[in-house]
Amino acid sequence: MILVGVMVLPMSLTSSQETRNELVAEREFLVFPDWVISAHFNKGQKLLVFFSDPTRPGEDTIPDDSAIIFVNVTDPNGGVTRFNLTFLKTTVELSVMSNDGGLLIEEPLAGVVGVAQYDGEYTAQVYTWVGLVGFYYRDGTMRRLDLVEVIEKINHPYLVALPVGASLVAVGVVLVILGARSRKRRSRLGRARPRDRTER
Repeated sequence: MILVGVMVLPMSLTSSQETRNELVAEREFLVFPDWVISAHFNKGQKLLVFFSDPTRPGEDTIPDDSAIIFVNVTDPNGGVTRFNLTFLKTTVELSVMSNDGGLLIEEPLAGVVGVAQYDGEYTAQVYTWVGLVGFYYRDGTMRRLDLVEVIEKINHPYLVALPVGASLVAVGVVLVILGARSRKRRSRLGRARPRDRTER
């Protein structure tokens, strides 16, 4: 019984993380330099900036060997977190150029994302060099720009088994103790020698 309980307890504590994205604000077909979007976030919420990838006009490939895009995220206090994205043929390289404290950046970077450190309106501005705008986006038009909240939830699917496992262990321990006492008592009785009544 103890063994079963010990097996059930770790299973009941097993956890899994569920991540989902919830759209907070969206804009479509933005003409440069109006690649800007704003939305309210509360402290502790994880903010993600999503925008259409730069591509060669009329094609679905990155212009030349790479495309460099910058993103400024301005917090309610006016501080700015600056991201640098280099789009390559098969991957994207990200880095944080500066951070005034409005976003808590987690490593490794998984996008233009950070945890809001204040309550209020956050504004994201996407930009690049003016001479390359039309080369990265047809007519300087970005198809989509979103602000997203990343929601992470820890699930414990077998938590209901925790009381069962604990109970099995507790009952098993009690039975072991009782069994040990019973064997000890029988052992003492077996060693006890009956006294001869004729002895004086």
